Amino acid sequence: MMRKSVVFLAVCVALSLSAFAQGNPLQCTLLVAPASGAAPLPVTATVNCTDSAAPITLITLDWGDGSPQVQTTQSSFSVQHTYGTPGSYVVTVTATDALLNTAVVTQGVTVTAPPPPPPRNQPPTCTLTVAPTTGTAPLTVTATGSCTDPDGDTLSEVLDWGDHTTTNGTNGTHTYNARGRFTVTLTATDSGGLTGSATQTVNVNKNQTPTCTLNVTPNSGPAPLTVTAAATCTDTDGDTLVTSIAWGDSTTTNGTTGTHTYNTSGSFTVTVTATDIAGNTGTASQAVTVASSTPSCTLQASPSSGNAPLVVT
Repeated sequence: MMRKSVVFLAVCVALSLSAFAQGNPLQCTLLVAPASGAAPLPVTATVNCTDSAAPITLITLDWGDGSPQVQTTQSSFSVQHTYGTPGSYVVTVTATDALLNTAVVTQGVTVTAPPPPPPRNQPPTCTLTVAPTTGTAPLTVTATGSCTDPDGDTLSEVLDWGDHTTTNGTNGTHTYNARGRFTVTLTATDSGGLTGSATQTVNVNKNQTPTCTLNVTPNSGPAPLTVTAAATCTDTDGDTLVTSIAWGDSTTTNGTTGTHTYNTSGSFTVTVTATDIAGNTGTASQAVTVASSTPSCTLQASPSSGNAPLVVT
């Protein structure tokens, strides 16, 4: 019995030596892709082994990073793996067949450090100047603003005048027609949705009514009566005034001074009116009385003296 075992072993050794003499019948290929990249790096290893002499009994794949090995009897397979740490690794495939032939193939994998994260998006910043910041209604103001973004993002900018009206951009003019306290806000929005703003307060006061004084001379006399009107009108808000004089007989003169002739008798009221930019008016009046014209006569007698009886013509 022992003799038969020795013979069998000798035959197997002979066959194995014959196989080695002819070259290794067990051949394997290994492809790991990608072979390099930044961590975490997912790779796929594709293994293909062939054996012309005996069945393949075991294929072991070692990733080279201390992770569990892959073992199989399949001659061809693909398997995935992820390298989480930067470094240089050697993937090794070892195949063994029933005749104890062994094939080893390797491939290097280089894992680099991951790129730094992109810088965090920063919000834009704005500055704003509004002039004037106080005055009477209607008050026209000019806003001058500027917005910048540290990341260089394109900005969308809007001016909010604080009275439910807006203007696109960083500069603009606006008129407040009502009194109140208004907050002008310049807002910039970057491509990431972050915003920056700047504000300034505007105080709008109520517009005051202009005042006038008037002097008409003479203020009475027979027709035709020529009079002179001299008026003074002022506005505490400094508004430009539009003035006119109504002579009371359906005629008017623009301005605060003028002359006028009344050709008919009657009582007339001369009125000066001043209107500011808000439409507020101030007036002053004076009465003028024009009497009827008094008839005039001339008489000449000749002779103007003599002894009676005296005949005159």
